[in-house]
Amino acid sequence: MMADSKPYTGRIEIHRTILEEVAKYPNVLDTIREYVCNGWDADAERLEIEIRDNLIRIEDWGSGISSFKLFWGVADQHKSMIDLTPKFKRKPIGRKGLGKLSFAMLGDDISVETRTSY
Repeated sequence: MMADSKPYTGRIEIHRTILEEVAKYPNVLDTIREYVCNGWDADAERLEIEIRDNLIRIEDWGSGISSFKLFWGVADQHKSMIDLTPKFKRKPIGRKGLGKLSFAMLGDDISVETRTSY
């Protein structure tokens, strides 16, 4: 994960009960659906999905991640306070912040790169 072109060095702590909840994403399509929903919530204008060999790459042109601490937060309900997204006035789909952890059902590694306009 990169923040300002440098690896993120903050602490990420995920409780066991959260991982048990994520285990409800039993297959690849559930996981991809979660990332598509995250792109929707980020006002993405475009989303690309590439699947090849042992790689799934999902790239969206959304608002980006302005806070890695907020990004890795789960069950904090920060999206529940958003009625409509700022750019396209979409009703957010995600609520609990668990979808981003669904990658754990697919493999061992995740790489997150982000850019924001602010």
